[in-house]
Parts: sequence; structure tokens; C-alpha cells
Amino acid sequence: MRVTVEQVSPSRRALCVEVPAERVGPKVEAAYRALGRRATIPGFRKGRVPRALLEQRFRGQVREDVIRELIPESYVEALREARLEPLGDPTVEEVSFAEGEPLRYRAVVDVKPPLEVKDYLGVPVTRREVTVTDEEVEGILQQMRERAVEYVPMEGWPALKEDLCILDYHGTVDGRPLKGGRGSQVSVVLGSGTFLPAVEEGLVGAQKGETREVRVDFPDTYPRKELRGKRAVFTVTVREVKKKRIPDLDDAFAQAVGGVRNLRELREKVPADLLAFKERERDGEMKAQILARIAERNPVEAPAALVEADVDAMVAEMVHALAAQGARIRGLDETKLQNIRAKFRDAAVR
Repeated sequence: MRVTVEQVSPSRRALCVEVPAERVGPKVEAAYRALGRRATIPGFRKGRVPRALLEQRFRGQVREDVIRELIPESYVEALREARLEPLGDPTVEEVSFAEGEPLRYRAVVDVKPPLEVKDYLGVPVTRREVTVTDEEVEGILQQMRERAVEYVPMEGWPALKEDLCILDYHGTVDGRPLKGGRGSQVSVVLGSGTFLPAVEEGLVGAQKGETREVRVDFPDTYPRKELRGKRAVFTVTVREVKKKRIPDLDDAFAQAVGGVRNLRELREKVPADLLAFKERERDGEMKAQILARIAERNPVEAPAALVEADVDAMVAEMVHALAAQGARIRGLDETKLQNIRAKFRDAAVR
């Protein structure tokens, strides 16, 4: 097998591969034998179709079968012979093959570009000072209390904002059941915005066991097209009301959440941990500055395969984020998609 390598660019190579006829011929013969065993042609028994007729009717299919088998097989060998490590799948082009002749093709692959870093000494960077304020410490302690919050069942108390309600509900639009508008034993913190705001607002003052009807007017810009401009009616039953209880900032709290013996040690640990976090963040910024300046002094071509992989990941992340917000990706034509990819591609190259 003959392999030559062309340098298309610093990050791209083209393998020109020629598979000799002596190797191709047996593949062709094997393909015709396999075809002869299974081909069904009127007037001939299975397995008894003349070779000339098989060639007349199935030459194109045999050609494709041989190419489909030989190109991947020889491509792997060509990579090994050329000592190339591709960054993605090849683009196969200029395929040339006729019976009795060699198989020739060109496989274009992305590779890591050569990189010789220079001018990296004396790179100027900015090192900012980091400090921790009393206000930041108190804020973190409050966040820790909020994360340790408990919701305690309260009999005979009306539901207020920040209370946790356990709900059963079903919704209708124009008298018909709303698709996806039914739930049982659903936990909702009133005022959190995790449920429909109008429903959360409509449940303020409700008590355990009470059933209310709440009307929801969907705006014309609502993500679900079929609900735009519509009014829904939700029938909601409050199964339980739980009041928010924030733990006191004391020794017991410190032992439970901070892994320390008392509140004094927790107040010492929090600023130390925060300072260490800020220092790591600052060091990361300095590293980014250094890498950015080295990249400016040592320009390198970004391999297309790596860039497109990053773009694919960015598009997938965008779709996932929109779906998490309840949006649906519809009507995204090829032009819009390519515009989005172009914006992400600039970031991926950097």
C-alpha cells in the first residue's frame, strides 16, 4: 500500500492512499461470491446466477461494498504508517476505483498543530489584592442558615409567602384538560416563582384541606405557543402547609454544618475558607492573563475538529438551558442555526 502525506495547513493533513489491485481483487471476488449465494433473479436458482449477469446487474453495489470495507481498513493502516494522530473523523474525497485497478482516495484529517512556545518570560500580569469583609462573612453565615432551613407542619395556620405547600392540582383551558397541567403531592414554596406566579399568589391565605380555583392568563409571548393569550383555570387543593424555620446561629448549628466545635470556630473558619477561595480565583485570573499573552505572542491555528466539537457542546448547552426554562426549540431553520454556530465558533477559537 502506498501512502503520501500532504500538509494542507499547520493543523490539517491529507493522506493520499493507494491500495494495490492485488489486495482489491480478492475483496471484489469475495463480494461477488457472497452476492451470488443470496441473489434471487427470475429464471435462475439461488446460488446459480452466472457471474456475467451478477456483474451486469450489481457492479455498482459490489463497488460500494468493496469501498465501504477497504477504505476504513486501509485508512487505519495509513495513519499508522504516516504516524499521524487525527483529532476527528476524516473527510474522504477523490475516490477512484475500477475493477482490476488500485483503489485510490484522499483522506483529510485534523491534527495537533506544531507548537513551539517562545517569548514567555517576562509576561506582565496584574495581581490584585484580595480581602474578606465582615459583611461577606455575615452573608455567608446567613446563606448557611438558609441552606439548613427546615419546613415544619403547622395545623390551622394559613399559607403565607415563604411557606411550603403540598398541592394537588389540575388545569383546564377552554374547559378541556391542560396538557401537563396535572400534579399530585407537589411541593411549592409560595413566592419562590418555581410554580406559576399567579397560582402561588392565589394560594396565599389558604389552609390545609382547602381547594381554590385560580385563573392564569398566559401572555402572548409565553414559550408554549398553544397557550399564548389563553386563560387557564387551575383547581388546587392544599394538602399541607409547612412553615419555614431557620436555625439559630449557635454552637449546635456550627457543629451540624461547619464540622467545628462551636460558633467561635465557625466564625474563624468561614473567613479563612473565603480568603482561600478568593486567592484561588485570583490565581486563576493570573494564569488566564499569562496564557492569553503567550497566545498573542505565539499564534497557532486552531484545529477545525476541536473547534467544531466545542461549538457542538455550546449549542447543546444552550438548548439544555432553554429547555430547563420551559422553552421549546422549534422553527430553528438552517440559517438561524448557522448564525448561532458562527457566534459560538469565535469563542471556541479563542
